[in-house]
Formats: sequence, C-alpha cells, structure tokens
Amino acid sequence: MLTGLTQRMSPVEKLQTKEKLSKLPMVGSATDATTSANFYPRLQNMLRSGDVLVAETGTCMLFMTPMLLPEGVGFQTQALWGSIGWATPATEGICMANKAGRTIVVTGDGSHQLTANEIGIMGRYGIKPIIFVLNNALYGVEIMVSELGHKYDDLQNWNYAQLPAAMGCRNWFCTKVSTVAELDAAIEKANTFDGACYIEVMIPASESQPVPIALQNHVYKANIPT
Repeated sequence: MLTGLTQRMSPVEKLQTKEKLSKLPMVGSATDATTSANFYPRLQNMLRSGDVLVAETGTCMLFMTPMLLPEGVGFQTQALWGSIGWATPATEGICMANKAGRTIVVTGDGSHQLTANEIGIMGRYGIKPIIFVLNNALYGVEIMVSELGHKYDDLQNWNYAQLPAAMGCRNWFCTKVSTVAELDAAIEKANTFDGACYIEVMIPASESQPVPIALQNHVYKANIPT
C-alpha cells in the first residue's frame, strides 16, 4: 500500500524558512536568583556534540523543546502519555546506551519524587549522568492541567542534593544552587567532572505555569458541568 501511495504522490519540495533560529540569550547577573530565564540558556550553552538531552514530561519540556541544539546533540522526551517521572529511569537506560557522549536530564521535583529510587540503581551500575532537578516544591504540571488549588499538588520538600549519597552513590558531584553564580560554578564543574553530577536548582513556584492563568481558567470553566 505504501509503495503504491508513494508512486502516486508528486515530489514534495523541501520547506524553506526565512527565519533563522538562534540560541537563547544569556541573562542574569551573579547575584540574581535562579529562574527559568537564566537556567535554560546556560543549559543550552553547555551542550556539545555527542550529548543526549532528556526532557521530563511536564512544564520543563515546554521550555526545552524550542531550544536550538548544537549539531550532533540528541533529544529525548515523552509527551504521548504524559507520564511524569519518566525522565529519571529513561536517563538510566539512555546513559547505559550512550557510550559516545554525556546524558543530561532536566526534571522537576514532583516528577522526580515518583521515580527517584532509580538514582540508587545508577550508582550501582556506575553510570555518569548529569541530572538537573528543578525544585519549586510542587507538582507544576499537575497544577497546570487540573483544577487549581488541589492540596495534593504540594510536595514534601526533600533534600535532593543529598539523595545520591543516601542511596549509596559514590564519588558523585552533588550541589544545590539558588543564584546565577552558583549555577555557573556548578555547570563549570559538571563540564569537567569525570563522574555523575546531581544539581538541584531552585526556581520560583510561579514558573511552573507556562500557560497563562487566564487560559487555564477558561479551559477549566469550559469543562465544568452546568
């Protein structure tokens, strides 16, 4: 069937665009608090050929998909089923398969809490991911897609940077950052460190709402039975 269809189709011209994509601008001074605006450009800037970037299912995926990746950088995410917590175990498998470069994952704290036990397995097998956990103390994507105000979207705030050691991971670089200067130092360390890295990045809770509140309220009200 596919052969027959292709024989009947006219050749498709390659789409061209006049718009040239560019890297996210670097913003933020050393003393500024870490935010999405200053985190994602630095994430983009640290990527190099051979890396595989893993985006958690959730609001961080919405920030990462528009990023312009360097040549030779892979990108893995999972949006079909909306399975929060996917990225941590996926990173484990990708890291085992990716022998040519680094595996870098960005996950939210809510998603990470669902599958964080895989950190111990990473330590067991000696793999070396670079893990960024964005800590805003709530299930951001759940708040975005469900009715606002559910108390179960609040999180118990873990000491994330201590998790690898608690799970028996040895010789990991682990740190918690809350300013641009601390983030820059952590990325510089991760870029040269011969081992796994686990970086907890503090971000405001309000930045888990990439969809405007007015639009969310419109969707919720449109689906509430009258």
